[in-house]
Amino acid sequence: RRLCITSTCLVIMQHSRALEEDILRNLYKKDGVINCGGAELNKQKVQHSEDGKWLFVAVGNCIQVYSYASQELVCTLRHHAAMVTGIVVSPFHKMQLFTSSMDGHVAVWDYSDGTLLRYIDFGAPLHRFALSPGKIEPLMFCLVTKTDIGEPKNVIVGMPSHLLTERQLGTTLGEHLAGAQQFLHLGSGRKNQSDFVFTYNGMFLVSYVNKKVLMYNLEMDEAYKYDVECTVTSVASHPSQMCIATGNRIGQIHLWYEFGKSESAVVTTVYHWHAHAVADLHFTTDGTYLLSGGEESVLVLWQLATNRKYFRPRLGSPITRVSCSPGDQYFAVCLQSNVIRVVSGLNNDVQFTLGGLRKAFLQDPKALGMKTGLVYNPHSNTIAMNSTPGFVQFYSPVSGGVLHELDVVGLNYVSRPNEAPLVQTTVEHAAFSPGDGRWMATVEARDDGYTAPELRLKMWRFKEQRQSYILSACVDPPHDKSVTSLVFQPHSCVGEEFSRMLVSTSLDGKFKVWVLLGGNDEGEEAWACRSVGYYHNLPCRGAQFSGDGSLLAANYGTYITLWDPIASVIKTVLNGVFQKEEFKHVVFGQHSSSHCLVAASSNHLYVWDLLSCSVLWCVEASVERLVADPFGTLVAAFVSMATDTDGTKPIHVYLISPLCSAPVAIHEDVCNGGVLGAVFIPGTIKKGVCDRSTLFFMDPKQTLYCLGDKNIHTDGTVIPSVKSLDQNQKTEQAFVEIFGDPSQTRVPPNQLFPQTDAVITYLLNGTQHHEVYNAPPHALPPMSGLCMSFLKSLLPAVVAKEPSNIDITNGLSGDGEEEGRDTGGESEDDDQKRPQEINFVTEVSMDIERVYERTNLSAQVEAYGWLFIPP
Repeated sequence: RRLCITSTCLVIMQHSRALEEDILRNLYKKDGVINCGGAELNKQKVQHSEDGKWLFVAVGNCIQVYSYASQELVCTLRHHAAMVTGIVVSPFHKMQLFTSSMDGHVAVWDYSDGTLLRYIDFGAPLHRFALSPGKIEPLMFCLVTKTDIGEPKNVIVGMPSHLLTERQLGTTLGEHLAGAQQFLHLGSGRKNQSDFVFTYNGMFLVSYVNKKVLMYNLEMDEAYKYDVECTVTSVASHPSQMCIATGNRIGQIHLWYEFGKSESAVVTTVYHWHAHAVADLHFTTDGTYLLSGGEESVLVLWQLATNRKYFRPRLGSPITRVSCSPGDQYFAVCLQSNVIRVVSGLNNDVQFTLGGLRKAFLQDPKALGMKTGLVYNPHSNTIAMNSTPGFVQFYSPVSGGVLHELDVVGLNYVSRPNEAPLVQTTVEHAAFSPGDGRWMATVEARDDGYTAPELRLKMWRFKEQRQSYILSACVDPPHDKSVTSLVFQPHSCVGEEFSRMLVSTSLDGKFKVWVLLGGNDEGEEAWACRSVGYYHNLPCRGAQFSGDGSLLAANYGTYITLWDPIASVIKTVLNGVFQKEEFKHVVFGQHSSSHCLVAASSNHLYVWDLLSCSVLWCVEASVERLVADPFGTLVAAFVSMATDTDGTKPIHVYLISPLCSAPVAIHEDVCNGGVLGAVFIPGTIKKGVCDRSTLFFMDPKQTLYCLGDKNIHTDGTVIPSVKSLDQNQKTEQAFVEIFGDPSQTRVPPNQLFPQTDAVITYLLNGTQHHEVYNAPPHALPPMSGLCMSFLKSLLPAVVAKEPSNIDITNGLSGDGEEEGRDTGGESEDDDQKRPQEINFVTEVSMDIERVYERTNLSAQVEAYGWLFIPP
């Protein structure tokens, strides 16, 4: 059957159950988790209205409409539940817009007032969307992944496009898709990255896959395939001639003429300037110039008549998409950093910039771009984080946009000279002076393994006149090895000697205390290293100040050292109950829990009481990140759960109080794979658990979220206990997976977790007696409570006849053996009435006086009175 086509709608679709489930899992978050920014806007070309007054940008699952006149956001079109994959201005109605999405919907909008007119459900994810020129009855084309037999096949099918305009709201076209005619086959696999275009007269449909250029003559119903030497990466169609442009992986651009014939009859012209893959191509509206862009961050304008080329360099990051406004007045350039630069078509100057949260990226895909994490800036009430290499951006939670970018390194972005990624100087740490935020400290580093490593510590001061941070001091290098943390003292120690204090830690085993000399910030300032601390030549992995700044906790892996930062004197050393367990995160409690220290290792979460230097409680948990709320009393623990069947690790957020191991609230499945950063910001988005602050965090895709309303697990009926090492039971409940079986230890909801119960429960469970000897004394419970329980665990279990009058002498004399034989013949019904076994593990938290009252000791016990000496 032949199909006459002139005005055609083309949709690329992929039907995959696994893909649909992945979309739903990533887009529909739990209650209380709010998407605050980071949606990608560089995946699709920017589209323009025919009058050149509006531009349309696909941002995640919505479409933003901007005005060229005011350069401001006019409205946001929201309907799709997944990423928008195509935007096309309707040729039938000038004020209407067609949009497609991975949720399988094609929506029709009136963008003048932001109204959704209708949408059609195709029943499968849509990867591309376009309209071909023509005047005869239009047809609609879809690229579908057939999964009926063997490996999935990507094929293009066609349907009448009047189904888009005649159908009612919410119509499903799945039945039409099944019987549609097949056209081009674009290879196999569930993922398809191919793009497609139509020739200016709608005669040919052109696409590509790997090293093949595919063309289909829609009038003659014939398909053509042309083999090329290098992988094709982009395609574009001339607006008034039978000419097709393709870009490949090595930077070449081919112009195709006389196609639709044998391969020998095709005429091609080659242009080559790019050193890497051509990311996108686009002809100007009059066809005079061809625009190209790629990894070099340079927009190239090729004048086809004269073969001359013009450049717009230093756009900041690699180019991903290029488009032109009607009349070629503006060029919209999408960048990898999640920014859109609007370039003037007259003088190639950047007119304005659109974008939200910038993406931190590096040329090496395995390297971590977001190294600073999320840092709170109290001066502007913003969140500071990495941006493009060498920059720090300041994101405002109030406005939802980036207020400012600071060039810390002072170097332009340079593309890699060959296939190997170029190691760039990046900002690894950032810190702000608490309270006013007038001082900022940064650490930048570069180490390619061949040249000398670069490491610099910079101090920046905020200048009101310039409304920006100005470099005040630079230390090159501050340490011999990589810097692991950077932290300001919470409260300035105002005095004649210094007014600010900054601590940096390094893998060279030292932490250095830097102070601002001078009595105040208004006079001449000078930063100097006041003292250096180390402990057993171990690498220092981080440091934190207490809430009042009187204590400094330095993390040395298996040891946590507490220092007086003013006198540079070590106070005490803490380490975990378990052997060779290195701590990854250390934070102090705040306000009412300021006497607590919270630390997380690979498998456990500890809380110490600094007044007694003893462990308050310890639970088993794989903590990815630990953040204390400086404006409240809670601590947020991002806990990695067991790996799902698809290979991802869901992350749960547990809001806890250091005084009690019972979580205040739990947010499940907030993200997958890890957390790049987290921080508390004063003020609330919605009323929730943290009524004075809001927790912001970033997932591996660099999408920013915050916790608003409570996702509640706050009944308080279950208190976690430490999970034994030989306990292999697996449960589906996330609470039990982290904190163990709640039936092991139960405490009333309103009662704090006992000081020694959890630790003794583990130490005296089964064969873990050797831990008592290996653990440091200050990490163990009081010996008055531990000794009796320890000895009891070594003796056979003894059964008492009456709970109120327990005779423990039977366990020490031969009479106990006879009594044990008498009770051996009791029935199972009698077992239920049998008094409970003496279990001093559950009694160690009781006062010694209560133990005397309940045990009614005999004269034989007097010889063992040393076991019950009170502390």
